[in-house]
Formats: sequence, structure tokens, C-alpha cells
Amino acid sequence: MSPSCGPYTYQDQCDEKSLWRELSSGNTGCGFVVMHAEGIFMSNKPVEIGQRVHSILYGGRNGVVVGILGEQAPQSVRSIANGIGRAGGNATLEVVYDNGARSTIPETILHGVQWRIYDEVVSREEVERRVRLAKEFEQRKEREAQAAKLEFDQAVAALREAHPQLRQGEGHEWRGAKLVAANLRKELKTRFPGVKFSVRKQGHSCVRVTWEPTGQEGVPGIKEIKALAAKYEKGRFNGMTDCYDYHRTPWNEVFGGVEYLFVDAP
Repeated sequence: MSPSCGPYTYQDQCDEKSLWRELSSGNTGCGFVVMHAEGIFMSNKPVEIGQRVHSILYGGRNGVVVGILGEQAPQSVRSIANGIGRAGGNATLEVVYDNGARSTIPETILHGVQWRIYDEVVSREEVERRVRLAKEFEQRKEREAQAAKLEFDQAVAALREAHPQLRQGEGHEWRGAKLVAANLRKELKTRFPGVKFSVRKQGHSCVRVTWEPTGQEGVPGIKEIKALAAKYEKGRFNGMTDCYDYHRTPWNEVFGGVEYLFVDAP
């Protein structure tokens, strides 16, 4: 009976100490093949053109190896820094996914925990079909990118013509928070005459808005101010990824944008 650890079983002769040592180090250089309980194989064997693979990233994607650049050295693939990184390998493998997207994957990554290498090898005709599919996919993406750029450029031109009263970003001096503060201050004054606003930049990419209550009718609420100011934000902070998600817009391109815009109620 082959020794096992959780869902994994070594399909070769080895003792239990070797199993634990190899699993903890991530190194299968002794020639073992590790099989997941679901029938998924992680092997230190070289892959072939046409071999099916699966990536668990981006929700999971199936693909086929359509090209190999360099001489493979899977036996040298190993974990480093207590499993934080991986090293070894020599080749780069070209994978085409089922939707036609193409990736070049370093050998050390393909033999890692984020990838599964299956035994199945597809026909030469299927490999050629995948290569054509990838080319069509890339051509379509290029057409879409050109169309999106044209639409973006046209929107920029329209904004420049439609809002001559606002300052447009020209030169390094009028960028970021300084440009946003100047334009937002002007928009607020036009939209809510008689209300005294304070629009101040805080650093290169942050603006804070406050205003004084007057007791008169027509004084804006915080929702109205936020709605008017929102277009100056360049994106949102994503707490799930702990990163800032940028969203490039024609308005930001012409009239400025900041990462953070705060509206404080009086």
C-alpha cells in the first residue's frame, strides 16, 4: 500500500518518512509522482506538446500545452523559503486555454501547487486548432482594444469642447489633486451659488471638501456633493485584495483625478 498524506498518495515505492519530507519541502526530485484523491497528478516528469493542464487561478481554466521553449528540467523544481516561493526548472511552456487565451508559463510554476498536469495528450490536429484559436482570440482582442481607444479618445475630445470653463490638465504642475481641487471648486460654486465651500488638496492624490451651513434654502446635502464630486475619483480601494483598483476615465484624463476624495458634512 502506498503511503499517503491527506488527499495525496505516492504512486511509487518509498517509506513514510520520505513521503513527509517530500510533501513538506515541495520537492519531488526523487522521482515520485503525487496523485490527488480526485485523480489529479502532480509529476516531476517532462510534459509533452498536447498535454492537458489545468490552472486553479481565475476560477479555474483548462488548457493544452502547444509549445515548449528550452530544455525541461522538472527534477530541479523545488520549494524555497518554507514554501513561499519556488525555484528550479529551465523551460518555458506555452499554454492555450479553452477560450483561446494564451499564456507562457515557467516550468517551475507549471509543476507547482496552482497547476495540475493530466496524463491525457491531445492529437496534433487539436494542438493546431488551439494555435489557430489563440491567434483568432488575440486578433479579436486587438480589434476590441483599438475600438475602445477610439471611443475613449472621442470622449476626451468631446469633454474638452463641452467644458471650456474648467481647467484642463496641461503640464506637470496641473495634475492630480491640484487640478481636481481647482475644477471641483469651480463646479461647486456654479452649482450652488451663495454656499461657501472649502476644497483643499491633501497630498498629491487626495482632496477634502467641506462647506458652511447658511440656514438658507437650496443648501446642498452631503449626497448631492458626493454625486457631483464622484467623477473625480480614479477608482476605489479594494479591501478584499488590499489594493487600489484604478478605473481610467475620459473625465479624469481631461480634468484630473485623485485616489481619495472626502466630503465632510458641516
